[in-house]
Amino acid sequence: MARRAFSLLELLIALTLVVAMIAVSAPVIAPLLDERLFESTADDLLLRLRLARAHAQAEGRAVEVIYAPDARRVEARHFDPEATDDAGAFAAIDSSDGHAARTPGDGDADSRSIPDGWARLVLDTRCTLAVRPPDAAREQLDEAGLLEAIEATMDEQAAATESAAGDRPAATPLRLAIFLPDGAALLAIDTWLSDAGGRVGRLGVNPFTGLPRFERLKDIRAPEQSEPPEEEPADDEPETPNRFEPPAGDAPTDPPDAGGEG
Repeated sequence: MARRAFSLLELLIALTLVVAMIAVSAPVIAPLLDERLFESTADDLLLRLRLARAHAQAEGRAVEVIYAPDARRVEARHFDPEATDDAGAFAAIDSSDGHAARTPGDGDADSRSIPDGWARLVLDTRCTLAVRPPDAAREQLDEAGLLEAIEATMDEQAAATESAAGDRPAATPLRLAIFLPDGAALLAIDTWLSDAGGRVGRLGVNPFTGLPRFERLKDIRAPEQSEPPEEEPADDEPETPNRFEPPAGDAPTDPPDAGGEG
């Protein structure tokens, strides 16, 4: 018996059902993919910071992690305190390869480069790294009562970095942190990772331990406050007697004479 083939009408019905299923599931799958991209970008940034700290400890040489906004590139390289221009600005980064360009007084940029693959990361175009949170995040932080404390911290970090580097154009690379050979971090600043879907997170480095951290906007909490002092018991509240002290008014009895009667 000959096997019956599918008719053109049946194929069109099957194709229509497949297209309808894709159209229905796309709005559900797209946010999941964007969420995964945001989380993986944050994990990649944390990994680069941890590896930069480990490299500084292993090599016994300070390592800086910089971000070039134009090239959307994060790079770890050996730190050279003399690699600045007359104004104290950071050395420019060539957008073509992401490496530090040779500028007057910059020295040999290749001597600072780390050839390992982990030392460079190009951010996805859907993610942005900045020193200030986006406007939507600022509104949420203000509603939660956290904006004032966070802005104070950002102002302190900006004052420290500007005193070390001077005024810099917006396109000048940002120095995220300098990891010392003992594992601590110098001039570490908080940056904000965001995407077009409204996802926001804060990336920072503990200056004492050098350990990086990443917090989603929904997980950011106010600084912990000291515990209030314990309240003293009210006057009318009876105090619990100490079972190791004799009752008031009863004098302690003398122990019997061990020598016996005379």
